[in-house]
Amino acid sequence: MGEEFNLSAWSRTEKDKAKDLRKAGFVPAVVYGSGQKNLNFKIKALDFAKLFERAGESSLINLKIDDGAPLKVVVKEVEKEPIKGGLSHIDFYKVDMKKKITVEVELNFAGEAKAVTELGGVLAKTKDNVEITCLPDKLISRLDVDISSLNTMDDVIKMSDLKLPEGVELASETDEVLVSVVETVKEEAPAAPAVEAVPVEGEAAPAEGAAPAEGEKKKKE
Repeated sequence: MGEEFNLSAWSRTEKDKAKDLRKAGFVPAVVYGSGQKNLNFKIKALDFAKLFERAGESSLINLKIDDGAPLKVVVKEVEKEPIKGGLSHIDFYKVDMKKKITVEVELNFAGEAKAVTELGGVLAKTKDNVEITCLPDKLISRLDVDISSLNTMDDVIKMSDLKLPEGVELASETDEVLVSVVETVKEEAPAAPAVEAVPVEGEAAPAEGAAPAEGEKKKKE
């Protein structure tokens, strides 16, 4: 089990209007799930933002509401205000510690690929997250992907190549390519624009294809 996350919360009454809570620095929230009826409460926006940055949606959280016993939960959904982008509402899911759950975890691409550092290629990722299945006490906040095996432009890392911690499995294991290295495309320099002859002030430009008059020819000579 990874880092332990704790979050304090307070019961929400009918007088606690969502708009007023947000102005006071709180976020309305609800918890539901295994053997848990919907329970509305409020949490400090700053506390949740700091925790969520580290925990994400795939870490087990000890949620303590008022003086009650901590509930084992995961973040189910984070709603944000459409214009300002502030936290609007949080959904938590209470887990059964004896039953496996499926969550989405972030992929952390680590290491150096020779195909990038020595051959000048560019890392091409097809996914930033994958779904895993495990018991709640085996949850991880991210999954590391070692890209040091990418030595040539032909090397790839597939879903089936991922190294998973004990007790963790992919929700769906396939041969889908997660990351590869592609060659950089060199842009060709644009052709120089054609320079048009500009007539001298006071002289009329000769008609296209016409030879200059005899008098004009002598003047130029």
